[in-house]
Amino acid sequence: MGRGQKLIRKVEPLKTHANQSQAAHTKSRRGSGEISRQSVNAHALATFGSPEKTQRWMNRPNPLFDGKSPAQVIDSNLVGVEAELVRIDHGVYM
Repeated sequence: MGRGQKLIRKVEPLKTHANQSQAAHTKSRRGSGEISRQSVNAHALATFGSPEKTQRWMNRPNPLFDGKSPAQVIDSNLVGVEAELVRIDHGVYM
């Protein structure tokens, strides 16, 4: 590297085996059109690692859902909640 240049390293989010397994399972469900409230709740638990953290996220207002919480929109926007979990899994926060 030349003088004055900085090394920028991409930092990947920590992935546990459970999260990787869940992400692969979710991808296959979406491909077959099999997505349910139960599968999204399971994905949220795998993403956050505990029921307490999952409930905290589900009940927190989210700007992507016009200030409503994922729990408030899950019935009308199941795919949107699932997509937000996938973004979180990949370290993309909006």
